[in-house]
Amino acid sequence: TYNAHGFLKTYHDVITDTATDVTKAIDWTADFADGYNDEGQLTHYEETKLEQAAGYQITVTTTRSGITYNNEGQMTGYAEDVQKDDSVLAQSSSDVHTIRTATTYTTLGLLKYYADEITYLTGSTALTVNVRFGQNNAAAVTPIYDVFGRLGDYYETKRETGAGEGTTLDVTTITHKAGLNGIGLIGYNDLTGQMTSYREVMAKQGQAEVTTDRSLITYNAHGFLKTYHDVITDT
Repeated sequence: TYNAHGFLKTYHDVITDTATDVTKAIDWTADFADGYNDEGQLTHYEETKLEQAAGYQITVTTTRSGITYNNEGQMTGYAEDVQKDDSVLAQSSSDVHTIRTATTYTTLGLLKYYADEITYLTGSTALTVNVRFGQNNAAAVTPIYDVFGRLGDYYETKRETGAGEGTTLDVTTITHKAGLNGIGLIGYNDLTGQMTSYREVMAKQGQAEVTTDRSLITYNAHGFLKTYHDVITDT
């Protein structure tokens, strides 16, 4: 359905595929007073996805609000709540709140930087995770994309903080992902777009730096991961 201005208000999808027995039913709505801004840009919506199969039923509700845009119409920030309810395994339920800010883009419109603040309303409620994509510790590093616009080389800095049970957590992890053996860019199969190889260097505060060279990644006919080969070294 559409609102009085002709903007999308609600829809219902039923999605099936030949890879699994799972059926997905999605209900989407932007039927809110602040659903769109004066420029007709989407600023508030909710999506409820029900996944069902024999012995399996999960409902994921995603609410995104306060969506902001730059002068080019690119999304720059939002607040997001994702609530997952497992009717079969109650312990698998979760509720995660994310605030994304400062999103920027390259001249080609590809993602350059963003800052996420993630908190948990269930489970690890004392934990706050701050993620900076396109940042190596305090230094900004523009991601590199291949000629097809696929992510080929990037840095991400994650800081986990919190306090509870008489202790204080403050750990920073820097991850750099690029081409296998440190050469070139992340590898892809050009026929399928699936990732085939990469090098990941992870430096976690207080621990040895770990380098993982993953190659020979293959997938089955349904697109699920089938095999890979890792070579892991540390300092």
